[in-house]
Amino acid sequence: NGMIRYNTDTNQFEGRQNNVWREFRFKEPTALTVQYLGVGDDTIVDFGPLTPDPYTYYTTIESGTTWNAEQMAQNLLVINETIWQIGGSAYDFTVVQKPTGPAGASETYIRFAIAIATGRPVYVIHNAGR
Repeated sequence: NGMIRYNTDTNQFEGRQNNVWREFRFKEPTALTVQYLGVGDDTIVDFGPLTPDPYTYYTTIESGTTWNAEQMAQNLLVINETIWQIGGSAYDFTVVQKPTGPAGASETYIRFAIAIATGRPVYVIHNAGR
């Protein structure tokens, strides 16, 4: 613990903390990504998949860092027509992983507490909390 290294596989500086290697995060601004997820129909509660996938850009095998769905949701902003929603609240949305594709790989989706009204567009803004 307390060591610093430059990982040439990931091109990132890392520090040893609590017996795992963790990437340093610098203060530079992170570009926001806006993604259109479709429109509601009074029945759909899951929208996605998210691209880039928040599980892939926050979890690294080498660091051993794991993030739960509430932490993932807090780094996303969702716009439901004209309503801005913040993740992690039981009244807004959370994120879930759903198996997709022939290999059963998981992808990440936004799950709303209630169905989105018919015709309302849904957008997600990534990197809002970084």
